[in-house]
Amino acid sequence: NQLIQVSPGHPTKSYLMRVYHEQSKWAELKRLCRNSLALNANDQDALIYLEIANNKSTYAEVLEKRLLESPSENLYLELFNAYYYDNEYEKGVRTCERLLKMNPQSSAAYNNLCVAYREMRQWDKATEAANMGLSIDPKDILLNNNLKTISYRRNLVDQLNNSQYNYAGWLDLSVLFYNATMWEESIESCQKALAINPKSPEAYNNICVSYIKMAEWEKAFEAVNKSLEFDPEFSLAKQNWAYLNSLLSK
Repeated sequence: NQLIQVSPGHPTKSYLMRVYHEQSKWAELKRLCRNSLALNANDQDALIYLEIANNKSTYAEVLEKRLLESPSENLYLELFNAYYYDNEYEKGVRTCERLLKMNPQSSAAYNNLCVAYREMRQWDKATEAANMGLSIDPKDILLNNNLKTISYRRNLVDQLNNSQYNYAGWLDLSVLFYNATMWEESIESCQKALAINPKSPEAYNNICVSYIKMAEWEKAFEAVNKSLEFDPEFSLAKQNWAYLNSLLSK
């Protein structure tokens, strides 16, 4: 299967909060948070995003403030997640190092350190962090799975850099990268396909979906419009365009 479609259905509440935050839609963010808190007064995402909206701050800034008031392993792990979702992997690494100073036996910190290095394509450091975590907890499922993921992703990158595929081969590789949540490499594979077939609606469709995952809305629209320019009846691109439009019109 050489084509990618965004997941059907409505965006999750947490995802919408992130979208409103990224677009600085403070009124919409406050309203969504208050509606969520009316249903569950302990909704942590809603509590944090409401504080973000009230102060026009970032998720990480709110967590850093809370860490100063009351340091805990869970807050450090949540802060890592904030940096991870913002693609600030260097800050994620420093957050893990801070946690490990507080708790040198935290296998979760080593797992997150592994993930940050993995996302930076620093395969050896990622492997080292995973092995450190496994020395603490050899049965840790996440760490064991991440070791396998590192090997798989490293192999995919080798294919991207060292292979001479035809048009279909590059599209296939773009889907493998997409499924591995490697959006930039998926786009690069599509660009290699476009070098062979510059009017490929399929390649532009796949680029669109990767940009959606990266929250690069304008680039996603540009890509899907190119796809529909070359094939106005391409149903998958039309569905992806509709999904993107519905997401941004909320």
